[in-house]
Amino acid sequence: MTAYNTSASFDIYNSNYVKVRSVSAVNGYLTDVHELQLFPNGHYFLIADEFQVMDLTQFDPSYNSNATVTGNVIQEFDGNDNLLFEWRTFDHIIVSEAPHENFTNGYVDAVHMNALEQDNDGNLLVSCRHLDQVFKLNLNNGHFIWRHGGDSNQFVFTNDPAKFNYQHDIRRLANGDVTLFDNNDWGNPNTSYAKEYQLDEVKLKATLVWSYTHPAINGKPLASSAMGSVQRFDNGNTLGDWGIPPYSGEFPNMTEIDPSFNIVWELKYQNNEYIYRAHRYTWDPCSRPTDSKLTTTDITATSATLNWNASTGAVKYYVEYRKKGAANWKNVKVSSPATTYTLTNLLSDKKYEWRIQTWCNKKGTKTSGLTATKTFTTAAARMQDLSANTIESFILFPNPGTDAVTAHWTQTNSADQVSAIQILNYMGQVVMEKNIISNEGNNEWTLPTSSITKGLYFIRITIGATQITSKWVKE
Repeated sequence: MTAYNTSASFDIYNSNYVKVRSVSAVNGYLTDVHELQLFPNGHYFLIADEFQVMDLTQFDPSYNSNATVTGNVIQEFDGNDNLLFEWRTFDHIIVSEAPHENFTNGYVDAVHMNALEQDNDGNLLVSCRHLDQVFKLNLNNGHFIWRHGGDSNQFVFTNDPAKFNYQHDIRRLANGDVTLFDNNDWGNPNTSYAKEYQLDEVKLKATLVWSYTHPAINGKPLASSAMGSVQRFDNGNTLGDWGIPPYSGEFPNMTEIDPSFNIVWELKYQNNEYIYRAHRYTWDPCSRPTDSKLTTTDITATSATLNWNASTGAVKYYVEYRKKGAANWKNVKVSSPATTYTLTNLLSDKKYEWRIQTWCNKKGTKTSGLTATKTFTTAAARMQDLSANTIESFILFPNPGTDAVTAHWTQTNSADQVSAIQILNYMGQVVMEKNIISNEGNNEWTLPTSSITKGLYFIRITIGATQITSKWVKE
């Protein structure tokens, strides 16, 4: 998904609605708001604006001799933002071709390019509103293949004596025809249309084979002054976006019709809002968490909390982790909407790696790909003695011991706190852990130890933010 921002660039978002990058025109040109076309191979096309001060009296002595003229630039980039192709209207289109511009003004928008469409042969269809024209551009040499409409029109129009003007949104259909939105600002009456043309690109014949305009409301036709689009669906229905409809408030913003021109769906905004271009698609992604949102926090010697962003379509998250260098991954399933998980029983001072996959059904038969692998390093194991704060008289007995060990301590802070008592091996790995309720005053808790092997251990009591650790030997 893309959106034009106020910094004159396009922001690109992934399926989790996370901004992943921005793209803009290069070579000193201003990124134009009208179009960004992205392709699966990472390539993209955009339109840019170029401004030149020109003496227009070369075309007519009555024209402005010091006018600022806006032209357009087409730029193609690869997935690494390298410029592959650049084409300037000032090199190929005569400014005076714009049939409706007032050349006595100090500012002239000579082309007003508003849509790009890569054709089936790899070349480019281009819509230029202020030329009343769509043209096809050869991307190998920058030459026009043909020009449809406007003062330099090469086509014979059939079944469309009014032709089109101030149009938007040229698109190629699967049947080979092209659609466009004919704003028809200069028509009489200026009713707007969705149109489909069959183009004979050899004989240069353009036949209007389908058109639609909204039925009049309160005796008024729908005349869209700007913007607008047309989308043909696989079932033959057509979605028309009416751009900027009359401000009287009666007209819809979007209309879907069936092949018999029956209205099957409409949308109308409040307060005279409008839509530049509208498309409808099936949106059911199974998105993996965004790599840049994967973080590890609260890292201790034996634990770490993994964090990620909510993913579109997620039912569960399949989290894989392992000590770096290990052959096999361990895994855990975390149900959405949770987006954190704390790993425990880790080894101290070791590097771990982790990654996540989204499950979009409970069985894991519909999944995303795996995220990038992230790493973290656990803290070094250390003994803490914070008994001066809340714990006094921490005693272990018997020590050494065999089948059980009893911890006795005196707590001097507020009563009834959730506490933890842990046995850690010499590497700092937790081998046994119990959550308990400790009270102000004397506390005692016995842990069975027959299942652990002989050796040196540490027993740690955690109460709130306070910990105390002492050595214990299993014989």
